[in-house]
Amino acid sequence: MSVALMVAILAGWVAHYVPAGDTRAHATGTAGEDPTATTDAAADAGPSGAAAPGDAATTSFVTSCGKLLDVVPTRAVAHDTAVQVTLELHPVCPTGEWIESRAFHVVLSDATGAELASGSFDLTDQPVLSPGFGDPASEVVARFGRGTAWASPDALAAAIADGTVVVACEAGDGMTGTPVPAGDVTGAVRRTVEASAPAPAAGRSREETALAALRRQARVDDPSVSLLEGAWVPQLSSKRSGTYDHHDAHAYSLADIYQQFLSLRLRFPNVRLLNSSDWGSYTLRGYWVVIAGVPYTRPNQPNGWCSVRRIPPSQCFAKRLVRYGNPDGATRHRA
Repeated sequence: MSVALMVAILAGWVAHYVPAGDTRAHATGTAGEDPTATTDAAADAGPSGAAAPGDAATTSFVTSCGKLLDVVPTRAVAHDTAVQVTLELHPVCPTGEWIESRAFHVVLSDATGAELASGSFDLTDQPVLSPGFGDPASEVVARFGRGTAWASPDALAAAIADGTVVVACEAGDGMTGTPVPAGDVTGAVRRTVEASAPAPAAGRSREETALAALRRQARVDDPSVSLLEGAWVPQLSSKRSGTYDHHDAHAYSLADIYQQFLSLRLRFPNVRLLNSSDWGSYTLRGYWVVIAGVPYTRPNQPNGWCSVRRIPPSQCFAKRLVRYGNPDGATRHRA
């Protein structure tokens, strides 16, 4: 039994897990209560907040014929300020049904159970179709915005291609599907919906989820950041949990740090994440640093990159990346 499946069962879900190489990563929810899951993620976490009351899942979605939804993630791309994921729903019952829940929870996780995206969707105006036998698959284009996405579009797309994404769905309001009248659907149905809030967490706090996302992203970005060694690059942020940003007048949590990174990644696709502990360019250890992966030979060039984009001097300046060495002369602030 895989780790992902064990985690899913402990959380009150059943997921159809697909081996690497198969791009059909199915998942569904099962009826039953959601016991509080325990994980060892806290051992890796920094300061974290407790899960809010009511975080436990309420009901799981089962179709009218007693079968679980068959949901397949097929694509992930950037869309403005959101990560957009295309999900296919395949037939599981003789007759199709409309899903019109006001709180339809969709959670995408990786093979370790770490969340990649987690959102609650109001389907009352955009009902989703679970097709019947003989009908084509329906599509749901789900947009995960700020606070609901925990992976960059390219990282999520790679996980989907590898077949390592587990999807869990449930109706948080307990609503069941409505049978589709004969002749009501004559072709494929496609819906585009946006997450209105994060789906209720099961087992991990928001800060634990954020820390896992930061570590995963820095690990994924490290090969491309390594190619920038010795170059000057624009630095857009450097924070750790509790950092107070005077420009924003805000003390950053780990969740805030990841969401700021993701916002910058969606705005500038060449943005990358690193940890200051891995680079000699930095005096302070343990900071999550956001850079634009544009190499320059002189410090005035990345500072010009910042100026052209009208990013305030305190938020964007030149940094020379040195893996081994010292930070002397590695920073050039803008005037």
